Amino acid sequence: MGEFFPNTRVVKPRNYWNYETCKEESLKYKTRKEFQKNKSGAHNISWKNKWLDEFFPIKNKNVKSIEEITQQIIEKEKKHSKSIENLYRMLANKI
Repeated sequence: MGEFFPNTRVVKPRNYWNYETCKEESLKYKTRKEFQKNKSGAHNISWKNKWLDEFFPIKNKNVKSIEEITQQIIEKEKKHSKSIENLYRMLANKI
């Protein structure tokens, strides 16, 4: 078909990308960005199903999540705030 229609691309059949096929495809790439650029369909399915963290684990375990950072800010500001309203006001001014 490629010789008659050189500009067409091969489309994977419906439900082709499952856990096993996405995992196998992800092994070909070093980074999430490279995976996304070269196999966007597999990347999107992996992202939707939250498999990317498993396929591309974060190497630096010292990196904190947004939730951890937010919780630290709240705990720090609680000490300076006398009421929950003041705490919300202080946090709103910092954002």
